[in-house]
Parts: sequence; structure tokens; C-alpha cells
Amino acid sequence: MFTLNNNVRAYFYAINQFNAEHQETLNTLKVTLPKNSFSKPSTVIVVIGESASRTFMSAYDNPRTTNDTTPWLREQKNNPDFIVFKNAYTSRVNTVLSLERALTEKNQYNSLEFRQSATIIDIAKKAGYYTGWYSNQGTTDEADTPITIVGKTADTKKWTNQDLNTLQYDGTLLNYLKEVNPSKNNFIVLHFMGSHDNYQNRYPVKFAKWGDLAKNEPPLDYDNSLYYSDYVLSQIYTYAKEHINLQAMLYFADHGTVPNGRRNPDMNPFAANRIPMFVYLSPEYQALYPQTTAALKHNEAKYFTNDLVYDMVCGLLNIQSNRYDETQSIASDKYKFTRETLKTNLGTTPLTDDKGE
Repeated sequence: MFTLNNNVRAYFYAINQFNAEHQETLNTLKVTLPKNSFSKPSTVIVVIGESASRTFMSAYDNPRTTNDTTPWLREQKNNPDFIVFKNAYTSRVNTVLSLERALTEKNQYNSLEFRQSATIIDIAKKAGYYTGWYSNQGTTDEADTPITIVGKTADTKKWTNQDLNTLQYDGTLLNYLKEVNPSKNNFIVLHFMGSHDNYQNRYPVKFAKWGDLAKNEPPLDYDNSLYYSDYVLSQIYTYAKEHINLQAMLYFADHGTVPNGRRNPDMNPFAANRIPMFVYLSPEYQALYPQTTAALKHNEAKYFTNDLVYDMVCGLLNIQSNRYDETQSIASDKYKFTRETLKTNLGTTPLTDDKGE
């Protein structure tokens, strides 16, 4: 009870801090919309993965990957509408520290505080989108406070995992997509439980493609969780294309993990820092925004850390803003970062330290 009370107090303290300065941020936030617009109401989706390392994904052709863990994404590499980024990393192997940066202006390369920062929800609202936040992670843990605060600013916000004793698989989020109004312009965020340990709890039995259900086999259980996430991503993509005029879809993970290793942000090998990231762009999007499309395709092999997702989203939405730095957006031809200038572990570890172990 003491811990719960502390968490509740910390949650409301963080809300009050954020709200005190966030209104001023909104008052000064300016957004200029693109000149071109889609022919009918459209949807942009951002999917946040959990504990997914590209080192263990078959789509990335890594020699450590012996199982076909991501067959759908592997196939999409040959789809001209998909851009699968080869060199994305987390800013920290910790969900809250990673996402409080990915979802806002705050990053490893500036001095902004979370409470001073505009969010991807703010930008989408100013750009005229109806915003939705749907999460398969809980809202009560202190560690999730900044993420929950951002989520609760959306026009519609729902969490599946309110009862921590009940398993909810990420496929549950598909039900929320069916609530999205196709007559509106929608900006939707879906937050996976993904491959968070215990891995056996992250997928239905029928997705146990490898290993023995009666045994705890972390590497194989982890592969199954990646396999299930790949399936859910395919279903999100298919439904959104067919029913809510999907124009762009971004997927990235908060961080990775090493399934047979001990999780410690300060002692993880680089496999835990390497994350998957892809973008889908519809043919209409590509025709309307050829410069953004060309930049994303040109930057496919460039290095990236996910604390720059906020600027990437601004680029995907093709807006101009006083709180958007194009040089930090991998969706811009002005993107300035390289392997030599990027860092992880909150700015303490250069990406050049990754020797590909």
C-alpha cells in the first residue's frame, strides 16, 4: 500500500508539473500545414514496440537470427511502399527514459526538460488530426508517468491492461482500431506490450512456433513474442489500409533486449540498444509529398536514435513549426546526424562503440 500511495503521489506531482508549463508550450506552439492534402480523410499511425531488438529479427538478416521471427516485415522489404531502417538505436534501454524523449522535443542533444516540451500529440492536434492513444501497458506504475501523461492528452485514450493479473495480448489493440472514425483525419498511437519479459506471456499459445510450452526457454520464447508482434503489425496495416485510409505508418521500439541476458541499462550489450524501425507510405502520400518520400528512402541506411522520433513525426506530417528542427528529422533531406555524432545511453555512449557483437 505504501508503494502504491507513493506512486499515486508521484503521478499527480508529475501531472501538475507538466500541466503548469505545458499550457504555455501549447500557447506558443505554431504549426504551418502543408499546401497539399489527401483526397479524403486519412489516418497516420505510430506503433511503439516494447523490448524488440532488430538483432533477433529475421527481417534484418542478422547471422544470430536462426528462426524466421518476422516473416511479414521481411516480405515488406521488397515492397516499394515500405522503408525498413537498418541502423536505428534506442537512447536508453529503459522504457520511460526512452519514450519521454521519443514522444517529445526532449532528446539527448538538447537541454529541454520533459515538462517544457511539445509532444507528438500536440503537433498532430495543431495539424488538424483527431488524436487517439491506445495502449496495452498499464497506467499506474510510477515508471510510466511521462508516457501516461502524453497519452492522456489525446482526444481519445484507452488502456487495455488495467488489471495487471490478466493477460492482454497486443492483438487486443485491433479492437480499438475498429472504433476509429474514417470520416476524420486521425493520428493514432498504439503502444505494444511487445516482447517485455516474461516472454511466454506475450503471445497466444497458437503463436508458440518454437520451444516447449511446458518449459521456460527465454531465447525461443522471445522469438515467439517477436513472431506474434510481426503478425499484429500486419493486421494493423491491413485493417487500416482497408478501412481508415492509412497514409503513413511508423513502427519503432522503445529499446531492445537480450533474451538470455540480465536486463540492466548500464550493462547491456549493443544488441539491446539496436531497435527495429520502419515506415509505410501510401502511393497517394508518395505522390503528394515526393520530397519527404525521397528523404526517407535516401536515409534508410543512415544512423538514428529514437529520441529523434518527435522530429521524424513532424517531417512525416509535412508541417513547419517553431518547435521542429528539420536537421534532426530523418524524414528531411536536411538530416544532419551520422554514426559518428549519435549517442545512446543518454548521451554517454557513442554509436561508434557498436562493434557488431
